[in-house]
Amino acid sequence: MNRTMLTLGIVIMVLAMVIGPFLSHPGYSSLSHTTSELAGQNMPHAWIMRIGFAAYGLSVALSALNHFRAGPAVATGAILFGLGLIGAALWSSLPSDPTLGGTQPEDTIHSFFASALGTAFVFSCLSDIIAARPTPRPLSWFCMVVSIVIPLTMLQFPDWDGLLQRAMFTASYFWVWRQFARP
Repeated sequence: MNRTMLTLGIVIMVLAMVIGPFLSHPGYSSLSHTTSELAGQNMPHAWIMRIGFAAYGLSVALSALNHFRAGPAVATGAILFGLGLIGAALWSSLPSDPTLGGTQPEDTIHSFFASALGTAFVFSCLSDIIAARPTPRPLSWFCMVVSIVIPLTMLQFPDWDGLLQRAMFTASYFWVWRQFARP
């Protein structure tokens, strides 16, 4: 069940990231604009990316909940990661094109959930590293570092925000799959 649910959540998220830009605002760029901007307020067909966030978040949260006894700290971080994705789907960021409008309070709530999901993911990776000692966990180390370094890199190179964020999500797919796809 977990494997099917995770696969479906990841596939829906990937499809949303791939198909969404073709149906969105003509000025939207997957290279420089984030998935949050793709799902942004008043963006054409923003519902596609919002469904991607929600599907991925729900699949992660439920899969982690099913593995709670095996590793409560890892599962708690992953559940919060999933709930953060759902929150990011429910409250949208400002759109990539400021002429489309939107409200700052909703953007602020979206930013809270986006920050929370990133922090929860790092916590989950770190918890896995600690729980597995002395066994090395290279994927957890890699994903934890990626989840810290990429947002900092995005601050320095905003023209690459979309590409960098998609790389970070890709790392999360592999980590989540390894953690929770087993029965």
